[in-house]
Amino acid sequence: MPGQLAFGALSASAGTAIYEEVAYRLVVLTFCALAISQLWRDPAGRPQRGVLWCANILQAYAFGLVHLDRGFAAPYQWNVLAPIVALALPQTWVGIVLGALYLRHGLEASMMSHVILDAALFLSVIVGSLLGLR
Repeated sequence: MPGQLAFGALSASAGTAIYEEVAYRLVVLTFCALAISQLWRDPAGRPQRGVLWCANILQAYAFGLVHLDRGFAAPYQWNVLAPIVALALPQTWVGIVLGALYLRHGLEASMMSHVILDAALFLSVIVGSLLGLR
């Protein structure tokens, strides 16, 4: 039984991480960089460092919003609190780090880091539940 749980956790973490990296780093970050670069053009035609970092922060913010638990507030408070709370979420900051990995080392590096992070989180929950920790 623990082996099945561990395999399920690793499978889920790998699938989710790969999907999220393609969606947020490859698609959203690239789209944001292209859109922002239309406002600030480099004479050489290459994206400026500031453009890439603005795009990285925007995709990380979207990543944080998607991971926001909607159960934290009543629906009438959701529209007011969500943009503020998303800035403080660990997932937003993880999105910035994964985006920086993507920009510096490529999609594979951000995917592997994301898989390792998710697997560690899932496995720690499984081990904690098997040991009776709450």
